[in-house]
Amino acid sequence: MAAAGAHDTAAVGSSLDGRALAQACEKAGVVLRYATPADVPRVLELLEQLSPTPAGAPGPDALSMAAAIAERTPGTVTLLAVDVRPGATRGEVLGTCSVASLRRLARGGSMVARLEDVVTDKRSRGRGVAAALCEGAKAEAAKRGAYAIDLRCVPKLAKYYGKFGWTDAGCAMRCNL
Repeated sequence: MAAAGAHDTAAVGSSLDGRALAQACEKAGVVLRYATPADVPRVLELLEQLSPTPAGAPGPDALSMAAAIAERTPGTVTLLAVDVRPGATRGEVLGTCSVASLRRLARGGSMVARLEDVVTDKRSRGRGVAAALCEGAKAEAAKRGAYAIDLRCVPKLAKYYGKFGWTDAGCAMRCNL
């Protein structure tokens, strides 16, 4: 996949099904690339659309996010969907997601991945950007040797993510610290 934009470190490749990723990107008019520290302001804008920061609450720390992206925190990458349509603002970041991976001791140390923070800019929704990000996330997980990629979402989005291959895997629980 061709690189896009001035801040590219690498384009996202696929060892899972390159055709599905290529088709999703072509349909959406995007290429996927890894985020760099220069992308942090745009990633923060997108994340605010996903989950607005409550008034008075501290928002994400841009400096920490930039450091995590720069270091590619072990096991985690942030993917960006970048507009490449003719006549569009080429290089504009239209969406983002993060892919984290970890080893499961109960599975003999096998790798599992998790898709987090999938968000498409509200002005670009409905054109397949999230589909391209989901395919890119699956490709990234496969590249890392994961046997599965998990995703937690609100119940109303389960059918939407089902279109991209996710199935109900049971209950997800959390203990806030």
